[in-house]
This record gives sequence, structure tokens and C-alpha cells, in this order.
Amino acid sequence: MVFTANLSYKQFDISVLFQGSAGAIAYLSPESGDIGNYYESWVKNRWTPENTNAAWPRVFNRSNEYWSPGNLRNSFWEFSTDYIRLKSLEFGYTIPTNIVKKIGVEKLRVYVSGQNLLTFSKIKEIDPEEDQGTSYPLQRVVNFGLTLTF
Repeated sequence: MVFTANLSYKQFDISVLFQGSAGAIAYLSPESGDIGNYYESWVKNRWTPENTNAAWPRVFNRSNEYWSPGNLRNSFWEFSTDYIRLKSLEFGYTIPTNIVKKIGVEKLRVYVSGQNLLTFSKIKEIDPEEDQGTSYPLQRVVNFGLTLTF
């Protein structure tokens, strides 16, 4: 799913791009223990002798346990990857011509833009577009700039 809009009013303009997906699932099988890190939610909510009513099973070293996700597939490790992401947003203002002509410029527009600003998803352990969460997450980027026309 993709939604785009480009709007302008007087000297202001805005451009927005939302993307999303629905109906897919991810089967989490984290590389954890000696080779990687555990999900924060797993560590905080894992089974321990003191926390027997935990949301997550006890932690394990990779696939060394018979009940680990890599050895025993079950629905506990399946997560919906439905999401909506504000992929890009740009807001600009074009300074009136009668002002910029005085400094020898035909057109001057200032703007702020951003990519990957918000993601709405039930899955918090990985990016919903990634498989297993074994790659770096998307980076949020914010830019400020100007466009000059002489």
C-alpha cells in the first residue's frame, strides 16, 4: 500500500509518502547467545526461576535448546508484520519574489524533509520489512535545505 500527496497553499508546500503492508507474518528465530544479542523485550520479560509467569521463554544460546525457535516451529514465534510507515515528509516555504529579487535571486525556497519518521506496527522487536531482524534498522533522517534559482 502506498499513499502520496503533494499540496500547496500560497508560498507553502508539503509532500508526504506513506507506505505499508498487511497480511504477512515473520517467524522470529534470533541469533542470540554467543553470536548475537537478545531482543530487549525478551530479556526484560523472559522466564526465570523468579519470574515464572513470563511472557517470553527462558533465554538460550542459539539453537542449543530443544524448544528454541530454530528447532521447534510453533506459533509463539510468529508475529504479524502489518505496518504503516511515514516514509517521507517535506515541508517548504517559497519566499515571495518581491523580497528575493532585491538580493539578485529569482526564487528561494527553504525546506525541512525527513525519511522513515514514524512506523506503526504491532511488532516491536524487528523492523516489519526485515527478515529476522538480523540487519541494521532503517535510519531516521532529517534534512534542512534551500533551493536557489538565479
